[in-house]
Amino acid sequence: MCIRDSSIVIYVNMGASEFKVSVVRHSQEISLETKKPADKVELVGEAWDSTLGGRQFDYELAEILVNKFNELPGRKGKQDIRDNPKASRKILAAAEDIKEKLSAARFIDVYIDNFADYTDLNTKVTRAEFEERLARFEPRIKATIAKALKDANASHKDIESIELLGGGLRVPFIKEAIQRVFNGITLNQRLNQDEAMSFGAVSYTHLRAHETSLHLVCRLLLEKKKK
Repeated sequence: MCIRDSSIVIYVNMGASEFKVSVVRHSQEISLETKKPADKVELVGEAWDSTLGGRQFDYELAEILVNKFNELPGRKGKQDIRDNPKASRKILAAAEDIKEKLSAARFIDVYIDNFADYTDLNTKVTRAEFEERLARFEPRIKATIAKALKDANASHKDIESIELLGGGLRVPFIKEAIQRVFNGITLNQRLNQDEAMSFGAVSYTHLRAHETSLHLVCRLLLEKKKK
């Protein structure tokens, strides 16, 4: 077999609780006997951070809300809101909503009726405040990407494209941190996560049941994306 047209694609996936980077080599093999080409897809490197994801960002926003509430006039000497289970649930629910809205806005007004101790929370949260707390996660993002590339024995010059997956990557600061790591290489979000998972499950079942080649499965996926 001889290989031609080899390329490296990086898949960066961040869900609610995990950050994962996969390095995949796409190549075309040509049989020396038949001279026929066959596509090959190979996972050559991966790395992950099992505690970095969208839920962690919710906790960071929750801390911003907690601090603002604890600093309200009249709260001095009273119970820390973190020790109130009911209020904590309200905080996390609000934080998730704020995170989504701050992805498109520079600030958001927040009002939570009867937040705790018969006191309302009426405040403003800015994206700058949020990003200041997120900054400490950037070294972990860099380290995970570097580990995946090292595992694949690849460098930035080998990368053809980068595909982003997962709701955690909707946060602008996180996407910008990844962009800084790859130094200007375009980040793509062409894959739909739900579609990818569904197609992967169907493809795996088909491979097991019919011993279909991965080459055919990949072609079916490419044809689907073109439609």
